[in-house]
Amino acid sequence: MASVANVRWGRILTAGALAGIAGGILFDLFIYATSVAPQHGSMLAVWQFIASTAIGKTAFASTGFAWLGLFIHLVVSIAWAIGYAYLAQTRSAIDAHPAVSGIAFGLVVYVVMQIVLLGDNNFHLPGVRDFALALIRHCIFFGLPVAYIVRGRSA
Repeated sequence: MASVANVRWGRILTAGALAGIAGGILFDLFIYATSVAPQHGSMLAVWQFIASTAIGKTAFASTGFAWLGLFIHLVVSIAWAIGYAYLAQTRSAIDAHPAVSGIAFGLVVYVVMQIVLLGDNNFHLPGVRDFALALIRHCIFFGLPVAYIVRGRSA
């Protein structure tokens, strides 16, 4: 385990930012492909929902709030990825097994974000299909890209 003094913060922040942006984009593309496009919907509604976690139901009053939701989603994705990059740098077993670590990380992100939604009164119990899609997007389309990008940037 690396001590805090030995941590390369520049590398962690850079890898985390890149991984978070990539993971966030892939996450949203998966939502679009599996939920939004088949229903002929708009990603603006998804991002308005994200904004509603910060400002409440007002976010649904105007699609202009979607940009706030997109910004929040980007910041949260980057923050999660920076946290993963820190753990990968300070715990070599995490970085050594990116497939397992990425999937486990995606599962942790999913659980914590559901707790956030619960605390914000925005939690809805998903059906089987929605639950499966949520696990796939968090573990495969967010966790794995974050783990592999961080690993590639730490070499």
